[in-house]
Amino acid sequence: MTATIVLNLTYLVLVSSTFTRTAIWLRLFVCVGSVGFITFGVMTDVPSMVIWNALIGSMHIVAVARILRRRRETTAGPQADWIRRVVFADLEPALFNLLWTASWAAEYDDHTLTVQGTAHDRLAIVLSGVVDVRIDGVLINRLGPGAMIGEMSMMSGSVATADTRAAGPVVLREWNRAELLALGDAEAAIGRSVEQAALRSIIYKTQVGVSPAAAG
Repeated sequence: MTATIVLNLTYLVLVSSTFTRTAIWLRLFVCVGSVGFITFGVMTDVPSMVIWNALIGSMHIVAVARILRRRRETTAGPQADWIRRVVFADLEPALFNLLWTASWAAEYDDHTLTVQGTAHDRLAIVLSGVVDVRIDGVLINRLGPGAMIGEMSMMSGSVATADTRAAGPVVLREWNRAELLALGDAEAAIGRSVEQAALRSIIYKTQVGVSPAAAG
């Protein structure tokens, strides 16, 4: 009877794990489930269940330790720290590090970044330089360091509603939209932070008289 209760509680833990949204909690649930199966294996004299779940549990414990160690790390570099403070202030340094390392630096010089009416699959933040924004050929804004490009397309999956072009040398930090959304699904805090930053950008552009989609 006791073994049956342990087994059912273990299954309940594993079912509950499907509702988690972060990797660390999923692994912790698996660890607890492994302990339950080990207990059941000992009580019912099933050595293979004990051995396999000891191995599985140990692997997930190691993975949890790595995640916790990574979360204690901070992002190196003044440029990255500046972006975190200005754009992603609500995101803890270790999670920002995951976000930052999923992106890449890109340099442009008098280069078209987005084209009005065409699909755009990247989110970008201006690190240096100036980006001109045009709708129907009319210059409506100039974006400087810290500004987002492509946040509307990232949020909605729609085509770019403005042309953006590097006005001379420009350095951007870019994310692939699909990879960024996948990262947000894996780490809910990152997804929320990116979404909030995008909304703030859209609201700011609206308040200063610029179309919400002005940057893509």
